[in-house]
Amino acid sequence: EENSCSYRENLAAARATAGKGSAATHLRSLNDREDQREAARHIKAVTKKVENCSTTQVIVIQEDGTSVEITEKTAMEQEILTENEKKYHQCEGACPLLEGRLLQDIGLLGEG
Repeated sequence: EENSCSYRENLAAARATAGKGSAATHLRSLNDREDQREAARHIKAVTKKVENCSTTQVIVIQEDGTSVEITEKTAMEQEILTENEKKYHQCEGACPLLEGRLLQDIGLLGEG
């Protein structure tokens, strides 16, 4: 950082002696440009981390209440598939709306 500051100061002074404006104006312009570059580097670092947001671990709760952490790709995929199947097929064949009094009140198509 110190070398960069002295380089910008020397460059601004050289431009001023060449008759291209004042040293202060050039230095302010160079410092603003460096601030923009630094902000862009920070933004790039942050957005690069966000782009790579794949699943790295899955925690499975066993029947006895203990949890197991899975990090191997194929095992994670299998556990996710199993959980999704349970989640999205939970009402097949045993939906409370298709039994007893609720079925009479609501009807199969919700016609009431």
